[in-house]
Order: sequence, then structure tokens, then C-alpha cells
Amino acid sequence: YRGETEAIVNFNHVYIRNVKEGVGFDKAFAESLGTHQQQGLLTPDLAAVHWMITKNFRTGREMDRSRSQYNEFRYQHRGYAKYADIARTFGWGALKAFNRQDNLDVMAQSKSAGSDLGNVDGRTLRMSMAAGADLTVLIHFWGIHPENPAKLKRAMQQHGLSPSNKIRKLLEGYKSLIPMDKRAFNETYHKIYPKNPTAYWCWSPLFGCGWWKANKNWNRSAGQASVSQVDKIIATYYHHPSPKPKPTP
Repeated sequence: YRGETEAIVNFNHVYIRNVKEGVGFDKAFAESLGTHQQQGLLTPDLAAVHWMITKNFRTGREMDRSRSQYNEFRYQHRGYAKYADIARTFGWGALKAFNRQDNLDVMAQSKSAGSDLGNVDGRTLRMSMAAGADLTVLIHFWGIHPENPAKLKRAMQQHGLSPSNKIRKLLEGYKSLIPMDKRAFNETYHKIYPKNPTAYWCWSPLFGCGWWKANKNWNRSAGQASVSQVDKIIATYYHHPSPKPKPTP
């Protein structure tokens, strides 16, 4: 997908360590960018939190792919965590089938399925075909919005694909991880940076541990905006919206 070139290259590490070396999925993913103190150790769940608490997510915008320090893809787990979700939910076979077919199409110089949908929506269709479910909602969640939602939906229906309840359950789980106050925010920070990197590594407020320190006054209003955005995404692709949580007595 657009913007993920300097991110997806790290995902091969996850497959090799998980499948070939028998390392647990979360550990293989967390260490796919290295283990230095400034890098952060993010499991797929923590990568989702890292994305959901950004202003871009809270306001319904795409993940930043600019050539600047605002970039939210490159050298970051959240930039390729969508593939981890596909592997965890539908098995490694789905990604292997997708990549194999894309490679065969290139070698044969033939048009791939969805070639009339453009690079973004066409890729989503082909990956969905390999997974056996419409993955549009998952790709949307990870900050890559469909370019022509109506046309993509028709293509999915033509291939007998519909949104999976497994993905809905995954997103509901992600929603429950959103920190709702400063304390929960700081607890998440220490899970990601257990070595507590020094100020030398946290020099920029725009990325890495510096971003977390610059946003340490996280509050319930910000957390609720993230929760509302997850609900909005779910409601867009599923017939029934998420149930409202019961108020705490």
C-alpha cells in the first residue's frame, strides 16, 4: 500500500521467526524492528493502540505518509501491523496465497483481479480473496481508506466476500485497549518502552518515545474520541453498531 515501503520490509522477520524458528507471534512481531531501547517493543495489540491514540485516527483521517517526521508508517510497527492481523486471524496461508498469486500475475504479465479498481482497492480485493473475507474494514482501520468504497464493495460481493465477524471481534478488542486516562496512557508507554529510554533518544515530540512524553497529559476526552472512531468504522461495515457500554454505577 501507499506509504508502507519502509515498514513492510520488516514483516518478513515476523514470518521467519514465527514459522521457521518457532518464536511466539507477539515476540517475533515486537522484535521485528530490533530491540534497542529507543525502538519500542510493540505487539500487534500495542501497535493498534499506538495508532488509535493519534490525532489522525481520532479525527477519521488516514495514516500520515508524508516525507516528514509526522510520518506514521515508516520504521514503525503500526505501519505493517495490518499484515500481522491478517496472519493472526486467517493464518499465514492467506498472505502466502496473496503474494504467490501477485507474483504469478507479474511473471505472466497478466492483469490481476481488481486491476480496474486502482492500486489501493485492487490490493485490498486480492488480499480479501486470499483470506476468504472482505478485509476493507481492517485496511480502513489501519489508516488506508478505500478510494472508491461503492465500487470496491460491489467487487467484493461479486467474489462472494463479506466482512468477517472475526475482524469485528478483533476491532472490539482493540477498542477495549484504548487508554482512558493519564495513568493508563503511561502504563501503555512502559509496556512499549520497558527499558525507559533516556531523553537522548526521545528528542522529537513527533515520533517514538518523544511523542509519548509530549502527550503524557492524555485524558478521557481524547480516549473517548478514539473509542468513537472505532465504533464509527465498525458501523460503516457491519449492519449493527457496537453495543454501548453500561454506565459504571
